[in-house]
Amino acid sequence: MKRLVLIILVAALPLTNIGCGSDDDGGASPCEEAMSKLCQMACDCVEGDGCAMGDENASFSLESLDDCRELYISLGCAGGGSDKIDYPACTQALEAEGQCVDSAGGKALTMPEECNESEEGN
Repeated sequence: MKRLVLIILVAALPLTNIGCGSDDDGGASPCEEAMSKLCQMACDCVEGDGCAMGDENASFSLESLDDCRELYISLGCAGGGSDKIDYPACTQALEAEGQCVDSAGGKALTMPEECNESEEGN
């Protein structure tokens, strides 16, 4: 349950940091890159349509990749995202540690600790 709360916080807390979303060169910001990877992996865990993140005890589901991107990229990365997440480390951790687990609601992507907000920030 604690992990589910952290997943929701990843999406909600960056909303307080409004500003520009992408780097000046037109490329994706580190937040957008990490959250794009997160959404793709979360959707890959689910057979058919939908995406899910969570752990063995609980999961959080979205209906589609577009819904995931809207929440985590469009809203979560507004202003560059949270200054309490090291997005390059999150991307690396997803590539190294991200895995689908059997959750109460079906398969779900486990969220590496590097993708959660920390007290230290990045």
